[in-house]
Amino acid sequence: AIDLTLAVGELWHPDQQVTLTGQGTGMTVRVRFRTSSKIEVMRRVQALGGKVRLIKPVAWRQEIAHSARMLAKGHER
Repeated sequence: AIDLTLAVGELWHPDQQVTLTGQGTGMTVRVRFRTSSKIEVMRRVQALGGKVRLIKPVAWRQEIAHSARMLAKGHER
């Protein structure tokens, strides 16, 4: 299952489960759904940058983190 924490709510999947916690600027929207489309999830997470955090699967999260580090490194020059 994909487990995401969003700063703002968004429809990711028609079968998603959404949990809201907190209020105002501290509100978190947690979205869970099953998918085999790793590339689509990774693209959407990367497009939203710091507004979204992939929690599970850990291997996908690590891939996103590695990609972000490489992107940042390439733009430091």
